[in-house]
Amino acid sequence: MPLHWDTQIESIKISSTEISNSDYSISTNEKNQILKINLNNLDMHQEKSLFIATTVKNINDRESFNSQIEFHGLDPDSDKYASQGDKLNINYINNQLTASIKELHFEPITLFNHNNLKYRISANNDPNEVVSINDQRRKRRPLKLYLKQATNFINKDNSLIELPANLRYYNGKSFTSLTNKTLIGETTYGQVFNSIKWHKDQGPLLHMNSNNPIPGNYSSQLTWQFEDSIT
Repeated sequence: MPLHWDTQIESIKISSTEISNSDYSISTNEKNQILKINLNNLDMHQEKSLFIATTVKNINDRESFNSQIEFHGLDPDSDKYASQGDKLNINYINNQLTASIKELHFEPITLFNHNNLKYRISANNDPNEVVSINDQRRKRRPLKLYLKQATNFINKDNSLIELPANLRYYNGKSFTSLTNKTLIGETTYGQVFNSIKWHKDQGPLLHMNSNNPIPGNYSSQLTWQFEDSIT
């Protein structure tokens, strides 16, 4: 049986009985390991169940491995016999959830923009993902993702100058100020946490207040936080 290169055998059982190390061997070729198991005698029409417990190391990302068992032995006339079993596809995962988050950029602001919204640029809108999530957890407990605007918008060249604006999180026609910790995504038990993207008029939008902004480049720090959910 071909095995992933970094496979370690924990135990092998035949019909619920663990076999000794002398009843199996492992060799290698240029692609993978080869596990050879001695089933000893197997009479015609007899069945034996085989259970192999393994640990595979160095799985850093989603990975697929194809294997196919070969059977070798002697037939009732003591002639050599060989056949192949069904093809086996093993999918490995790293048991982690990782997220890659893009910076948010908004439309340019003109001098007399008062009490209106500035939308994200097209690169931050559907179909583009803002939070790209790779969920490879084996046990998918409920999770929640929160977003908060951690700082005001500060002028790049003068930290004493702030932009008279704040972020709002739009969900449908309603919104929440992102100066508060805001829930933006969640899963139930067993559910994969999907990547996050928004239509132009949804998600985080920049709201200008009634004061005139001073020209310049401004930025704010956002906090993204995954938390276990009890639901």
